[in-house]
Amino acid sequence: MRKSRRVIYHEGYQHPGVAESIRAGECDVALQFSLHPERGVEVSGSWPAPVLLAMHQSHPLASRPVTLADLSYYPLALPGQNTTVRQLFDLSCQMNGSVIEPVLTCDYFSTLYHFLLHTPQAVTISSAFTLLFESEKQGLVLRSMGVDQLSQRTLQLQTVSGRQRSAALNIFLLFLQQRLTEIDSKLRQSA
Repeated sequence: MRKSRRVIYHEGYQHPGVAESIRAGECDVALQFSLHPERGVEVSGSWPAPVLLAMHQSHPLASRPVTLADLSYYPLALPGQNTTVRQLFDLSCQMNGSVIEPVLTCDYFSTLYHFLLHTPQAVTISSAFTLLFESEKQGLVLRSMGVDQLSQRTLQLQTVSGRQRSAALNIFLLFLQQRLTEIDSKLRQSA
């Protein structure tokens, strides 16, 4: 009897269910932004995913170094506080004595993204992986703020720890590892 395969895509932001789904065997592989390794989950690959600012190419901050204090002059859209990107942003603000209030807070990046596209002076936070194929197409730029705390996040390729993998899954994992390494290399060259 042949076991059927299916792909389930969960869009989540450091949702505790991602690693739990792996541990419970509900899925074989997951990509998750993380600040640390998860218990009972094998990290098959890890790539830097620092917190970056996303804005229009025509934005006044797009062509110069940016500080946290600069953000208080522009409409800032942030994800909810349950996300790693927001947690690092808030930590950086706290450690630098900056108080920055967003005009929009939402747990769905697509909402933040559309706000950014339709509000030319807006700024949001993201990783290069999140906006990988959209930034150039939509005339967006990604900028670092030069804050060490914002570099503590990684994109992790996670699998079930200790479980025998099928040949097909091994091929898929190898493909993902190679492709994400290529993308990471291109991102580093363009930075």
